[in-house]
Formats: sequence, C-alpha cells, structure tokens
Amino acid sequence: MDEKILEQFVKELQRIVQHKPLSEEFKSMPLPSQSLENLRDGFEYLSTSLLEAYEFSSAICQGELQTPLPDRYNFFTGPLKELHSVLKHLTWQTIQVSHGDYSQHIDYLGDFSTYFNAMIDQLQERETLLKKQAESLHQTLSLFKLITNAQDNWILVLDMETQEFVYANDYAKAFFFNPETKRTSCHSTCPLVTKLKSFIGYEENFMFEYQCSTSNSHILVKGFPSYWNNKETIVFYLKDITVQKQKDALLRDIAYRDPLTKIYNRRYFIEYMEKYSLKKENYSIVNIDVDGLKYVNDSFGHIFGDDYLCTIVSVIQENIRATDLFCRFGGDEFLLLLPNCTEEIAHTKMEYINDTLKNMKKHYPLSLSYGILYVLRDNTMPLNEILSIIDQKMYLYKKKNKQPRPTLSETKPLLPNREP
Repeated sequence: MDEKILEQFVKELQRIVQHKPLSEEFKSMPLPSQSLENLRDGFEYLSTSLLEAYEFSSAICQGELQTPLPDRYNFFTGPLKELHSVLKHLTWQTIQVSHGDYSQHIDYLGDFSTYFNAMIDQLQERETLLKKQAESLHQTLSLFKLITNAQDNWILVLDMETQEFVYANDYAKAFFFNPETKRTSCHSTCPLVTKLKSFIGYEENFMFEYQCSTSNSHILVKGFPSYWNNKETIVFYLKDITVQKQKDALLRDIAYRDPLTKIYNRRYFIEYMEKYSLKKENYSIVNIDVDGLKYVNDSFGHIFGDDYLCTIVSVIQENIRATDLFCRFGGDEFLLLLPNCTEEIAHTKMEYINDTLKNMKKHYPLSLSYGILYVLRDNTMPLNEILSIIDQKMYLYKKKNKQPRPTLSETKPLLPNREP
C-alpha cells in the first residue's frame, strides 16, 4: 500500500476516534484497488455509526429522550436503544408516581430498582399519613368553625400586612362587622374597627374595654397576635359585657348605697376617705344628726320617719357641690365631705340648710344638728379621731339648740306624699 494512502487512512481513523466525520478529501480520493475501496466503505460505515451513537448517547445523558432513534442498521447503538427505552419507561413510571400511583415498581435495574421501590413505598406511607393528618386537620377546622360560630361573642382575624379582616365568625358578621361586605352592623364608620386596626404591629397579647358611643354598650376586647394561614395576624375576641357592667353597677350600688335615700353609705365613705387622704387637700368634714327622728317614728310611724330622712337628704343635695361627698353613716347620722371649703363657709352652708328645713311645713318640726372640723392637707390624724371630734361637736350643737317636740294631736296626719 502506498505510504501516502496509509497515512490518509490513519488520519481518518483519528477523526473517527475524535467523533468527527470523514474528510471530503478522503471520500473523493482515488484508490488503486477494490480492496482499498472496500476498506474506505468500512471506514465510512464505522464513522457514521459511531458518530450517530455518540450523538444519541449525548442526548440520553442530557435527558433528551424524545431524540430520534439511530438507524436500525447501526449495530453499535443496540444497548443505547435499550437504555433509552428503559429511561423512557422509567420516566413514564415516575410521572404516574407523581400523580399518586404508588403501584409502580421496577425490577430490572439492580440496586437502582431496590432503592427506587423503597422510595415509592416511603412516599406511599407518607402520603397515607398526610391524608390522615389532613383529614384530622379538616375535622379540627370544622370543629373550630362550629365552636366559633356557636359563640355569642365576636371573633375576628386581622391581617397585619393588608390591614383587612380575613375572618369573622357568624355572630360577628351578624351583629358587628362582615369582612365580605366591609360594613358594620350600624352601617357607618365604626370607631371600634379603627381602634382594632391601631394594634397592628403588637407582639404581645392585650386586653381593653371599649364603650360604644352609639349604643352605649360595653365591649371587652382581647387580642392575640399570631401566625395564621401563612400571615401575621391578630385574633380578636370581643364580648359584650353591657349586662355584666349593669349587674356590677347594681351590686356596687347595693354594696355602696343606702337603699332608702340612694346616697352613699358608711362602707363607701370609709373606702373613699382612704384614697382621698392621699390627695393632701384641705377640707371640711361635717357630722350631721337628724333631730327628733325617734320622735317622728314613735309618734307618726316609720313611713313618716323615712320621709323625714329623705327630705333631709333632698335639701342637703340641693345645696352642695358635685365635688362634695354626702353619705348616710348609719341610722339618723350623715357625713358630708367638703373639699377645699373652710369651716366658716361650711357653717354658713349648714345653717342655711337648717333654716330651710325649719321653714318647711310638715306635721312635725324638721331640723338637724351638726359638727364641723376643718382639716389641713398636712393632717396626720386618723379618720376615727376626726369622726370622734365632729361627733362631740355635733352633740354640743344638739345640746345647745335642742327644742321641745309637740305632743300628738288626736287626729293622725295623712301619709306623706311619697313612696315609702
């Protein structure tokens, strides 16, 4: 063989190894014998087949399973075609698994089959567990909605980012605020909604009471910042405590007010003075005793005695300030606290009240006795000593101004014009 021809064949063999097609020079080069022609044909088949096998394997490595198959006469690509078929079927099985078909298993890929099948079994177990958890969560959510909707209180959830309410139970929708329509039950801008939104950014639980200026109702509001439904939210629990407030006020009145005269009683006065003494103000305190109450009770009956007490209270209330404190200390004894009032002014006031009573036309004379003490802001005497002093002053006044009571006439007086 000519050395030049041999050299050309070697070069082309190198091109084949480098996955390069045969050169055009080689393809058209004249050859001296048929055997060399046959050898060149063999080189062409080898070059085409190996190049096609290389391109096909490269496509498989890149996951391009839709690439066209090599020529059927390319015997170098047989195993690659089998691998291609296996990968396509494995892809199909993987798609079925992604759709929830965990019956897919393989048994023709050795260790890969073992681990693939184990992965499928684990996925099936986890999906079964997740389904159970999802069902449990759904039941819990249904129970939560049932409980919240059965509440006669308002439950709202505020999204901190959008500043919009994203949940409200049925009771809140019906009687307070509906997030879907964004309207309150009173069909106007509600200050409470604005106040609730003012808590955006809070990180700690909080609670406050709110009084509605429209309905005069009292609302207890509790707020719980929380992460809910992938959002930073505040869960609000609102309870109408108007009735409870009214009950508390009634109980407070029962505890602190005299049932006959409706003014404050001894308990309230003592508790009030404990706080008031901390203010360090000058004040006058008056001990008032109703003259002749026993005489009226014995002579005319307790209905008249009650009327006598209520008349005394009414006259005193008409002549004192809103800042003064007036209470029934017990029986026929009353106490009057006059902040920032001198003893002289207090005495003038009491004499005016007494004159008013004496001039009233009743079936019995009306008057009162009193004792006054002016207490300075730097006073250190306890309340019981102050009360003892004004009690003594009251008795001195009573002794000095005591008037005889008339005897009963034979005709009983009419009942006083008031409810007993």
